[in-house]
Amino acid sequence: MGGCASYIRSGDFNASVASFEKSFPFSHMNIQEFEERVKRLVSEEDNNEITMAQIVESFRDHALFGRELTQETSELKRILTSRFFKKP
Repeated sequence: MGGCASYIRSGDFNASVASFEKSFPFSHMNIQEFEERVKRLVSEEDNNEITMAQIVESFRDHALFGRELTQETSELKRILTSRFFKKP
């Protein structure tokens, strides 16, 4: 009986994790599309660096990404401007 209760709690946990993950824009675009949009921005003339303005423009036509990228306090913008995405 205890195993069954554990499974139910685990199922609830998994459902809440899935719900949390779906709240992020990355769950609404496949990685290939994301990569293609970013790669179009990279050029040797710009020292292989892109600006946030370029990213915003590249994703402007995507409903969720476009909205998230124009909000200064969005989680997506915070992630993309973190130190992990900057050259050392």
